[in-house]
Amino acid sequence: MNSGVRPTAESLGFDPADTAFVADPYPCYSRMQEAAPVLWSQSQQMWLVSRYEDCNRLLRHPSLARVFQRREPEQRWQTFNWLNDHAMLDTEGATHTRMRRLLSPQFTRTGLADLSDAVNGVCTDLVAQAADAIASQGVFDLVSVIAEQLPIRVVCALLGIPPEDQHKTHDWSLAMVRLFEYARSPEDDERGIQGAEAFAVYMSKLLEVQGPAPAAMLTLANAVEDATLDRREAVANAILLFNGGTGATINALGNGLVLLLADPAQRNAVIEDEAWECAVEEFLRYEAPLQLFERQVVGAADDLGLPGVQSGDRIGLLLGAANRDASRFADSQTFDPLRPVQPHLTFSAGTHFCLGAPLARMELQAILRTLLTALPNLNLAGKPEPEHTYVVRGHRRIPVSQIPMRQ
Repeated sequence: MNSGVRPTAESLGFDPADTAFVADPYPCYSRMQEAAPVLWSQSQQMWLVSRYEDCNRLLRHPSLARVFQRREPEQRWQTFNWLNDHAMLDTEGATHTRMRRLLSPQFTRTGLADLSDAVNGVCTDLVAQAADAIASQGVFDLVSVIAEQLPIRVVCALLGIPPEDQHKTHDWSLAMVRLFEYARSPEDDERGIQGAEAFAVYMSKLLEVQGPAPAAMLTLANAVEDATLDRREAVANAILLFNGGTGATINALGNGLVLLLADPAQRNAVIEDEAWECAVEEFLRYEAPLQLFERQVVGAADDLGLPGVQSGDRIGLLLGAANRDASRFADSQTFDPLRPVQPHLTFSAGTHFCLGAPLARMELQAILRTLLTALPNLNLAGKPEPEHTYVVRGHRRIPVSQIPMRQ
């Protein structure tokens, strides 16, 4: 394909396989924003869009759609393929509307009000465990003790997954999500395939609801019974709720707290002002847990305002770049947890705006408030260990302690 534009994304430093780029893609994003509204990536065979206004507009544009690229060979990837083909995230039009309308009541103000006490209870329990770990060991891992546990417990409660199964379902979820990275190994593929197959079998059995059940799972089970969803659609959307309801929240909390706890003055300012909402929105803006959201041109390309783009082309919307666009955010490269709340694109936009965004915000604000109120002198106790993945941006370990840092 003739890109029609120069420079290319690669010539400006875009390389998801390069550890230095993955560690800090933001200088490259700035170069891309200055160079052109759209750049061709030869390595990924897609166009990349990095400016906020363009990403925001294109996420809502009717000529673009979320089109899942089926993996080959089909026999090997069969389960992973249908789990994506039949889930709300990768459907459009009437099918997407039917699924979204079914599940959206779980995430309205009324639906979330029923969850508020449960979320706060989980937060209190997790922070108590963290305090016990500090008392006995002097340090704890923020990821495994808090960041992972909060959304996993909440989404498992929504779906009726018992505590003894939470670890394995999370492992399956991580293996599946890894398959959306552009740099991965054959071992990653095999783990993801096996994870998808195991998760599909597990969720199918869980749909056999007998008697009272959590709201989300009961909704899915009833939808199968009355033919609003077929069984594959119910299984696929149950897994989507798990994957979407855990990963972004885990990584947003970890990414944000790494920044906040590295600066005691900022941490103290958030506590003093009780700026939980502002801090959470800055967590989400500054280090977007999902860096790239892929779309495909399914309609006319003439009015997209993207030189060289044709119908059928793939487009990567760089959400992490858009969230730091200097034309949209003042001092865009500065982490400011007291920044007045402004719309960002971490949860996407348009018809595919994240269904669980209100729940994620509730969880993040609740745990930040509970954690820093109980442990106001929380600090980093060592160098955080990042995941070294590009599309999903997060940490695998963040050691923290209650030892006051020198001011």
